[in-house]
Amino acid sequence: IGDGANDVDMIQTAHVGVGIIGPEGVQAANAADYAIGRFRFLARLLLVHGRDNYRRMSKLIVYMFYKNICLVFAQFLFSVYTGWTGQKFYIELAAQTFNLVYTGPGIIALALFDRDCAPDTALRFP
Repeated sequence: IGDGANDVDMIQTAHVGVGIIGPEGVQAANAADYAIGRFRFLARLLLVHGRDNYRRMSKLIVYMFYKNICLVFAQFLFSVYTGWTGQKFYIELAAQTFNLVYTGPGIIALALFDRDCAPDTALRFP
C-alpha cells in the first residue's frame, strides 16, 4: 500500500499493490493493481471486497475439482464397462463445450449472487 512515487517499487514487487491517489501524485496509483482515492476507502477494499473475493475463490476451486472429478469418473466407469478398449465416451463437441455450457452458468450465478453478510456487517465485525 503506497501513496507516492517512493512507493512504486514496493507496489510493483508486492503480490497485490494498492495505490492511493493523494497530494504526492498519482505515480503509486498508476503502478498499482488497485487504486483508491483516500485512505478511508482501504477498510472497505480489504474487509468487504477482499472477504467476498476470498470466499468466492475458495468456492470456485472446490467447484472446479468437483466438476472435473464428475467428468473423469464417468469416463472411467465407461472404460471399465467397455473392457478398457479406449473408446470415447464423450463426443468432441461435448468435451469442448463442457466448461462453457454445462458448468459456466453456475459459476456466473455464484459470482453475482453470493454474499454471506451485508457490507456494513463485514465492516463492523471483521
